[in-house]
Amino acid sequence: SGVVRVHGTNKAVAASVDSSAVYCWAHPLSGGKQIVCESWRNLIAVGAKPIAITNCLNFGSPENEENMGEFVECVQGLGEASSYLDFPVVSGNVSFYNQTKNIGIKPTPAIGGVGLIKDYKKMVTMNLKQTDNILLVVGKTEGDLNQSLFSRDILNEKNGPPPEINLFNEKNNGETILKLIDKKLIKSSHDVSLGGIIIALSKMCIKGKKGATLKKPNYLINEFEYLFGEDQGRYIIEIEKNNF
Repeated sequence: SGVVRVHGTNKAVAASVDSSAVYCWAHPLSGGKQIVCESWRNLIAVGAKPIAITNCLNFGSPENEENMGEFVECVQGLGEASSYLDFPVVSGNVSFYNQTKNIGIKPTPAIGGVGLIKDYKKMVTMNLKQTDNILLVVGKTEGDLNQSLFSRDILNEKNGPPPEINLFNEKNNGETILKLIDKKLIKSSHDVSLGGIIIALSKMCIKGKKGATLKKPNYLINEFEYLFGEDQGRYIIEIEKNNF
């Protein structure tokens, strides 16, 4: 998320833009939920309380039953997630007839989210801060590779549903992260999304110019599932040892 301070106050505004064509193509209902949750996590990761979203929904011809079905289910998913997370859609736009020779594009919702940081000094960035700090994954890792970047781009497997969206976990994990940030217990954080843990952690390492040692959970046999799985509702956080 990008963050801009509100001059003359201690407040700051965070904004995030996300899209999820692949997830929506595989399962429009889950994809609609996922893109709202992705925006929610991006805002929370910097310490912002999510306020509202706007959307741009891009689909093929509504005269095509399949395209219209994708649209209906995607909107349903958007509505369910935004309602549960108290993250209302306050504006939006729908673009139909995005197609070539009667072949519609993949359903592509784009979400713009905005959040508020009451004290900009509590804002958290993704870059790792200090050697010997502890890194934790908040949220359950089950190693779901369906529709992941790894499966599609490396294994060339494009079948299967996207990872499950558990709205209770999303809300609970997000609110927990905000409480920890408010208490200044989190030194850096980043949400886990496309590419899984390895991509999120790589970004944190590169930004902070530091390395990290990973310990795979014993219940996951396959290391690829741990590193590249795209289970939803997760964050990587950095804390000091004395706060563990």
